[in-house]
Amino acid sequence: MPVPNVPKPLYRIDECPDVMADACVGDDQGNLIFLSIAGCGGLWATVGFGAWGNALMTRQYGISPVVAGSIIASFGIGAVIAKPTLGWISD
Repeated sequence: MPVPNVPKPLYRIDECPDVMADACVGDDQGNLIFLSIAGCGGLWATVGFGAWGNALMTRQYGISPVVAGSIIASFGIGAVIAKPTLGWISD
Protein backbone atom coordinates (compact mmCIF):
# COMPACT_ATOMS: atom_id res chain seq x y z
CA MET A 1 0.00 0.00 0.00
CA PRO A 2 1.54 3.36 -0.99
CA VAL A 3 2.25 5.91 1.72
CA PRO A 4 0.46 9.23 1.20
CA ASN A 5 2.69 12.21 0.49
CA VAL A 6 2.23 14.23 3.69
CA PRO A 7 4.24 17.47 3.89
CA LYS A 8 6.76 17.58 6.72
CA PRO A 9 6.62 20.42 9.24
CA LEU A 10 9.19 23.17 8.80
CA TYR A 11 11.19 24.53 11.72
CA ARG A 12 12.28 28.15 11.99
CA ILE A 13 15.97 28.70 12.72
CA ASP A 14 16.53 31.49 15.26
CA GLU A 15 19.96 32.46 13.93
CA CYS A 16 18.58 32.93 10.39
CA PRO A 17 14.89 33.92 10.54
CA ASP A 18 14.39 33.54 6.78
CA VAL A 19 15.69 29.95 6.75
CA MET A 20 13.42 27.01 7.45
CA ALA A 21 14.56 23.42 8.00
CA ASP A 22 12.63 20.18 7.61
CA ALA A 23 14.75 18.41 10.23
CA CYS A 24 16.27 19.70 13.42
CA VAL A 25 18.54 18.71 16.23
CA GLY A 26 17.82 20.38 19.52
CA ASP A 27 19.18 20.62 23.03
CA ASP A 28 17.25 20.08 26.28
CA GLN A 29 15.53 23.47 26.07
CA GLY A 30 14.39 22.91 22.48
CA ASN A 31 16.92 25.27 20.88
CA LEU A 32 18.15 24.29 17.45
CA ILE A 33 21.79 23.35 17.14
CA PHE A 34 22.37 25.12 13.86
CA LEU A 35 25.70 26.79 14.50
CA SER A 36 27.51 23.46 14.83
CA ILE A 37 26.29 22.40 11.39
CA ALA A 38 27.56 25.66 9.91
CA GLY A 39 30.89 25.14 11.68
CA CYS A 40 31.21 21.68 10.18
CA GLY A 41 30.65 23.13 6.71
CA GLY A 42 33.24 25.81 7.37
CA LEU A 43 35.74 23.18 8.48
CA TRP A 44 35.34 21.19 5.28
CA ALA A 45 35.65 24.34 3.17
CA THR A 46 38.95 25.10 4.90
CA VAL A 47 40.22 21.55 4.44
CA GLY A 48 39.17 21.53 0.79
CA PHE A 49 40.94 24.79 0.00
CA GLY A 50 44.05 23.68 1.86
CA ALA A 51 44.15 20.40 -0.02
CA TRP A 52 43.28 21.56 -3.55
CA GLY A 53 44.07 25.29 -3.59
CA ASN A 54 47.75 24.80 -4.42
CA ALA A 55 47.02 22.54 -7.39
CA LEU A 56 44.32 24.91 -8.65
CA MET A 57 46.57 27.96 -8.50
CA THR A 58 49.58 26.30 -10.13
CA ARG A 59 47.82 24.32 -12.86
CA GLN A 60 44.77 26.42 -13.70
CA TYR A 61 46.08 29.94 -13.16
CA GLY A 62 49.80 29.42 -13.81
CA ILE A 63 50.99 30.82 -10.48
CA SER A 64 54.43 29.63 -9.42
CA PRO A 65 54.46 26.94 -6.70
CA VAL A 66 56.36 29.22 -4.30
CA VAL A 67 53.76 32.00 -4.55
CA ALA A 68 50.88 29.50 -4.36
CA GLY A 69 52.44 27.94 -1.26
CA SER A 70 52.78 31.31 0.42
CA ILE A 71 49.12 32.09 -0.33
CA ILE A 72 48.06 28.75 1.16
CA ALA A 73 50.30 29.33 4.21
CA SER A 74 48.84 32.79 4.83
CA PHE A 75 45.33 31.36 4.42
CA GLY A 76 46.17 28.68 7.00
CA ILE A 77 47.53 31.24 9.47
CA GLY A 78 44.40 33.34 8.98
CA ALA A 79 42.19 30.31 9.58
CA VAL A 80 44.07 29.35 12.75
CA ILE A 81 43.51 32.87 14.10
CA ALA A 82 39.99 33.49 12.77
CA LYS A 83 38.20 30.30 13.76
CA PRO A 84 38.79 30.51 17.53
CA THR A 85 38.22 34.27 17.45
CA LEU A 86 34.83 33.87 15.74
CA GLY A 87 33.93 31.12 18.20
CA TRP A 88 34.83 33.39 21.11
CA ILE A 89 32.79 36.27 19.64
CA SER A 90 29.73 34.08 19.03
CA ASP A 91 29.76 32.85 22.65
